[in-house]
Amino acid sequence: MSPTPPLASSEPRDHRWAALGVLAASLSMIVLDGTIVGVALPQIVTSLRLDLTEAQ
Repeated sequence: MSPTPPLASSEPRDHRWAALGVLAASLSMIVLDGTIVGVALPQIVTSLRLDLTEAQ
């Protein structure tokens, strides 16, 4: 009898979950960054004595 070859199909699944995790974390960071800027923008405008059109 010949030995059975190792299953190669389990490895791509691990990479897919890792890729999904990296993409989810990246998207979360992008959303968080946008939220921080949106919350901080009024204080930045006030501190720099700008109007809203100059801040954009």
